[in-house]
Amino acid sequence: MSVDASTPVHRPESGNAEKLNVLAVVAFVLAILVAGQIVGFGSVTLAIFAVGAGHVALQQIKSRGGRGRTLALFALAISYAAGIWGLVTTVYWAILLAGATINP
Repeated sequence: MSVDASTPVHRPESGNAEKLNVLAVVAFVLAILVAGQIVGFGSVTLAIFAVGAGHVALQQIKSRGGRGRTLALFALAISYAAGIWGLVTTVYWAILLAGATINP
């Protein structure tokens, strides 16, 4: 009995390629927490950790393989948006309060 060359042979992939990257999940959970409490100082602090975890997760996925790239990218998008929102609101309030103290 001969094996036909056109018949696909199932070769199990390495276990590493099938694993979901833990830091991608952590980054995504932190980003969801940031999105849930978009108003407040704590959300910007969590966004910093989510950005760090997201970038490290992307690097790990690139070097080791695995799943979770989409989660990490969503986490980065949400976290950067929250960081920009925090910066804009801080500048807004700083200008508003500076104007209130100059012109009483």
